[in-house]
Amino acid sequence: MRNLGPKSAAWLAGIGITSRAELAQVGAIEADAIQGALMDCDWRALPPEFRRTLVLEFSSMKLKTLQS
Repeated sequence: MRNLGPKSAAWLAGIGITSRAELAQVGAIEADAIQGALMDCDWRALPPEFRRTLVLEFSSMKLKTLQS
């Protein structure tokens, strides 16, 4: 997938995500905000406000996980 280097691909494979369809099913937030791969574009091409939203959602999800 575009936007994924060997380390990211290996990390995703390690949690059972080996295809774009699997990544789409899990969602970018749950998969460490890898939205560029889902949209088949360079992450730097994502609108800044959209990227900020992803980061905030991911941070909120991580915080909830730590509090559990």
